[in-house]
Amino acid sequence: MLAAHGEPAGATPVGDHPTLQTLLRRIMTQEGRHIDFYASQAHRRLDGDGRSQGVCRYALGHFWRPVGSGVVASAETDF
Repeated sequence: MLAAHGEPAGATPVGDHPTLQTLLRRIMTQEGRHIDFYASQAHRRLDGDGRSQGVCRYALGHFWRPVGSGVVASAETDF
């Protein structure tokens, strides 16, 4: 990313690269929007619907895994 913007990409901390700071800030903002969207959809779709809540709880408990859990040690994702 830094090379594409004509900046050196050594072992310099992120805080020393305005380009990375800007990019990370934008990513964090976008992730916040995703979290808000999914949380509002879950509330809208599951509120007051015990059966859907049960199906969702079962699916999350039996099928969902954290991103990356298939490629890292379980100690990294167990929590």
